[in-house]
Amino acid sequence: MPVHVVFVRHAESANNKRGANDTRACDGGSETVDERTGAPSAKGREADPALTERGSRQAEVTARYLAGLSERGVWTVRKLMISPMLRTLHTARPIMKTRLGQADVTIDSRLHEEGGLFQGPRARRGADEDFVFGLNRREAFNELECDRGFDDVHWIGTGKSDLAGWWTGGFEEEAATRARARDVAEALWDAA
Repeated sequence: MPVHVVFVRHAESANNKRGANDTRACDGGSETVDERTGAPSAKGREADPALTERGSRQAEVTARYLAGLSERGVWTVRKLMISPMLRTLHTARPIMKTRLGQADVTIDSRLHEEGGLFQGPRARRGADEDFVFGLNRREAFNELECDRGFDDVHWIGTGKSDLAGWWTGGFEEEAATRARARDVAEALWDAA
C-alpha cells in the first residue's frame, strides 16, 4: 500500500493576523501583550502565538475534512506528527478528537518553522532579546486536550530534560534549518 504524507500547516495565529512580514514591528512598532499569558510581548510578534478565533474555526473545519476523507476510505492514518509550537498543538486538538486521534501520535521538536522560537521582529532574528524555550513535554501534551494517556503520546525532544522547554533558545540559522529538514525527511522515509 502506498504511503501518503499530508502536511497540515497551522491555522491562523496571532502573528498571522498581524501580517505576514510584520512590517510594523520591523519599523519599531509598539509593544504588544501576549494573548495567552497577558505578559508584555516583544514588539509586533509573539514567539509562540496561540490561534485566533478564526484560526480555531479553521482547525475545526480541517479536522472534519480530514476525518471525512478517512471515513470514506481515501486513506488510513497511521501516524500523526505534531510540532510542539502552541499554534500547531491547537490546530491538532480537533483532529485528535476525531477517529484520526487513534493513530500513533508524536510531538516532534524537529517540526517547526525556520527560525524556531525567538522574540522581536523577524528581521532582527531575535537579536538582543531574551531566549524563549517553549513548552515542555507535559505542557505540550496538555495543550492537545486529548483522551490519550501522557505516555501514549510520544515525544521527540531536543535532548534536554523533558521538564525544560523544547526549544534550545535563540534564532535558528539557515544551515541548521537545512540539517533539521534532512533529519525530518529521513524520519518520514523510515516511518514509511
